[in-house]
Amino acid sequence: KYDWGIRVDEGVARVRKQILSFLNKSDSEYTVAFTLHTTYGINLVLNQLPARFKKIITSDIEHNSVFLPSIQAAKRFGIPRMVLSRLTDGSLQYTSGDLSRAIVIVNSTSNIDGRSLENLRGVIKDAHDQGGIVLVDAAQGLSHNPSLLRSCDFDALFFSGHKLYGPSLGVIAFKKALVSELDISLIVGGMVEDVH
Repeated sequence: KYDWGIRVDEGVARVRKQILSFLNKSDSEYTVAFTLHTTYGINLVLNQLPARFKKIITSDIEHNSVFLPSIQAAKRFGIPRMVLSRLTDGSLQYTSGDLSRAIVIVNSTSNIDGRSLENLRGVIKDAHDQGGIVLVDAAQGLSHNPSLLRSCDFDALFFSGHKLYGPSLGVIAFKKALVSELDISLIVGGMVEDVH
């Protein structure tokens, strides 16, 4: 490799590690991908999920970057989409059965009114216990309430660098177990290690 290519690769690897460290996540369990922006990352993951889920859950205070892709994903999968209410403290109002085999996609902090999803850890635990996954729009939450995100076991988390005074680029931090389930639709040369 040429010198600038090596420097870029090292810089990208360093930033991935810094993101996982900031989120208090291990690189043995999580990985980081870069995209165009938060919305692109959300669409990318939703459009590559396997068809094993029975519903999509979102909330009534979501940004269109969650609201619109969740509508499309529900249509594509042919599954119902439920819009649940958030309480005055930002907690998601749900019954345990609501999260059974669900794709839960919610913001951690609303751009509408600043409420944070105070029961995010419980939502994730309940969804995981019932075969669901939780995707978190952290575009606002990463700068306004990072401790909430550091303490939870999300499956994927999306944000944009410009919200943290960084470059305008999207970031997905997600579990390697989820990545292995995705029906990858974008294949590029840099991903190839070996071909037979």
